[in-house]
Amino acid sequence: MASIHRDPRSPKGVWYCHFVRADGTRAVRSTGKRNRAEAKILCEAFQAAEEELSRGELTRVRIETLVNESLSRLGFSPVFRPLAGPWCDEWLAGKVNIAPGTLQLYRQAVALFKGFLGERGLYRPLESITEKDIRAFIDHLASEGRAPKTVFNIRRCLSVAFQKALKRGLIQFNPVAAVELPPARSATRGTFSPEQVAKLIAVAGPGQSCLATALVRA
Repeated sequence: MASIHRDPRSPKGVWYCHFVRADGTRAVRSTGKRNRAEAKILCEAFQAAEEELSRGELTRVRIETLVNESLSRLGFSPVFRPLAGPWCDEWLAGKVNIAPGTLQLYRQAVALFKGFLGERGLYRPLESITEKDIRAFIDHLASEGRAPKTVFNIRRCLSVAFQKALKRGLIQFNPVAAVELPPARSATRGTFSPEQVAKLIAVAGPGQSCLATALVRA
């Protein structure tokens, strides 16, 4: 566990963070803060980074997230802006101990969204993704002939990713949540043209002409 202490020789000086490195050794680092609460926030960030490093989970995006979270708690604006593609990958990598079916849906949503953004779009700041972008993505899914339920599930999964970023203070609003899907259209049977009716009756056998006519009129 990390803890903060002052140098006994400087009782009103800055607080120092005592934490455990990823390799198990102990370390001391100055927080540069005289305020105890602020120093504690920074110390917790130091320890969290080392713990994730020891588990092999520390990535650039995660480092940026830890820094931004600490800044937010200190009342400062974020200094790192997560990119759309790397953030989706980071969020997906954190999905452990969940049902296989749910994980598959998350993977599908991320893959389709990244494919829609394209190579250049993957490196757009996450906060630059707008409601208009999400609407275009949903329209793209529909244009590929995907069922309304499938589109709904993809949108829901994507919204979870953006909501996580919102909770961490990385974006100011969730653009996916702002996009409402239209109600699914009920499937209607097409009608036969007069020419199709004539052909259907013509090819029907003697005992089937009445059945063919009934099916056409149904």
